Amino acid sequence: MNEAYNAYRGGISQLLGDSLVDLMMWRDDGGLVGVLVLDGEASLDTETRRALSELETSILQETGVHVVTLAMPKHEAEERKKRIALMGGVRHKAERGRNDYQARRMKTLLARAEKNLMAADALVDKGLYNIAVSSAYYSAYLAAKALLIMSGDEPSDARRCLDMFMDKFVKTGLVPRELSTSLIMLRDAHTEAEFRLREFRKTEAAELLLESRKFLTAARTILEGL
Repeated sequence: MNEAYNAYRGGISQLLGDSLVDLMMWRDDGGLVGVLVLDGEASLDTETRRALSELETSILQETGVHVVTLAMPKHEAEERKKRIALMGGVRHKAERGRNDYQARRMKTLLARAEKNLMAADALVDKGLYNIAVSSAYYSAYLAAKALLIMSGDEPSDARRCLDMFMDKFVKTGLVPRELSTSLIMLRDAHTEAEFRLREFRKTEAAELLLESRKFLTAARTILEGL
């Protein structure tokens, strides 16, 4: 970006010389905006505009930075610069707000996942194995949801959560495939428990709790490493 900035300023100085009152520059979405501040009505003849276009093309080819040139009176240029600076501040605050929200959501979901797993342990001790299995699944589901929020997405339901987890984390190799196996196993067991398709034994429920703990631990490790 600095190379493009210097090339543009040098090119403008050679092109316009003393007829240029001022040159304002700022960054915008990865490119550069150059404002030629002129006396009176901001107007450029055809030859000058053609030369400016060639300069912008040359900088783009040499540095990969896109430059947009505007010409306007000084008072308008000052107002434009103030508005762009203001919008830049608003965008920064909005982005920071989104990041803060995501961090809070991930923390909340992990806490809920931990509580569900603790509840599952207590339910096993009370002999309520089917309910414990469902609670273990919800623990892993909430952990998977936290991971997806980290990637910028929040699934609307459990089925969408599994699909998105597979696409964004498993197929891309970001997490071991066995984590998806654990999540699918827990999902299927939850369905059987929820609709009373089977009665789980204590050993089966305990094994599913271990799968849920493995998933939650892996998710927490990934998120805490950010």
